[in-house]
Amino acid sequence: MKRSELKLSYKTLVISSFYPEAIRPLYQSTPGLASASAQTQADTIYSTAFSWSDFPIKALRDSGLEAEGLIWGIEPYLDALREELGTESSPIGVLVEAIKKINPDVILIQGPLGFDAAALKSLKTELPRVRGWLGFQCSPFQHRHVELLRSFDLLFSCTPGFVDQFRASGMKAELLQHVFPKSLLERVSPLPYLDRKTPFGFSGSIIPRPGFHENRLLQIQQILNSGLDLKVFSSPNWQTPDWKGFLKQVVIRGFEMSRELWPESSLKSGLGEKFSHMSASRLPEAVLKQLLPPRFGIGMFEILGNTQICLNVHGEITGQWAGNIRMFEATGMGTCLLTDEKVNNRELFEPDFEMVTYRTVEECISKAKWLVENPKEAAKIAERGQMRCLKDHTYEAWAGRFSEQVNQHILRN
Repeated sequence: MKRSELKLSYKTLVISSFYPEAIRPLYQSTPGLASASAQTQADTIYSTAFSWSDFPIKALRDSGLEAEGLIWGIEPYLDALREELGTESSPIGVLVEAIKKINPDVILIQGPLGFDAAALKSLKTELPRVRGWLGFQCSPFQHRHVELLRSFDLLFSCTPGFVDQFRASGMKAELLQHVFPKSLLERVSPLPYLDRKTPFGFSGSIIPRPGFHENRLLQIQQILNSGLDLKVFSSPNWQTPDWKGFLKQVVIRGFEMSRELWPESSLKSGLGEKFSHMSASRLPEAVLKQLLPPRFGIGMFEILGNTQICLNVHGEITGQWAGNIRMFEATGMGTCLLTDEKVNNRELFEPDFEMVTYRTVEECISKAKWLVENPKEAAKIAERGQMRCLKDHTYEAWAGRFSEQVNQHILRN
């Protein structure tokens, strides 16, 4: 066997972070969870199937590799770790001790902007045995994040556009697309297409700010004005008195504004000043009337499994590239995906065969009406989309691509 073909064995630690709005209700509705062991808390969080959950960990194990997981940013979980490890250290200190116990070769941090450069430097200093520090970042970054991101040995991102941005800033980056957790179909059974109760739905965030979802909001409003019955599962929390805090949480979780959208002076001073000058505006009444409570994890997959057509509108920050996670969640659940046209769509799904694409709002409305009026044809598209997703866009495929990059960039260097 040639050296270039040799696959090296290694242990991966996946450090995940979770959106507070999705996890907080879990602790509120589960008596005793906050005082449970760290592993019990982690298993309970993973069981929600929110975000990555433990899907990458299981996929790597199934591929024959060792893999473990830790969670960052959930205080009760970190408190449990602190007690179990017998330390009174800071959160970073707790993380260091937990990592030493696991003794990984490579560490993959999902959502690296939850750390800062000093924290990552401290981790790397305390853990010299770790051969590779990897980050998965699927949004643009700001000037203040450059030092942090350059500290990683390798960055992964979900679209070619983001990868290009990282490389242009002197970072080693590779494409690692979002995928669908095929094992989820053992827990959530999608209804037969023609039996689904929601003909047309949208599930996701709506933040009407430049660089976020202004186009998405405008499109949803125009769809509703056209007479189409679009069910909108989204949170209005940005309108509450704490909307600034809500937006800050979203930013911290990875939906940063593109560097091109902010003056360099604002980048250097951070987001605080910029947020202090922003004022909240209400969602249009037509959208508010259709707003249904957001669902996360299993709940969101149940919605998709009961929806015939899923509207997808990429955030402005993705530019001309497709690849948000909803594309794979929708197709994986056998939903007919109606998504905006991007230059790389054909690399993911065949347009108007495995999914349906549109160039303008008017075309979106026209195609949505046709799909609603022709459910048997839409069902065929949804079926082909699901077959493609379960063939090419799964965590099994993800594990192979991840391992290939780790072998190439980390272990053979």
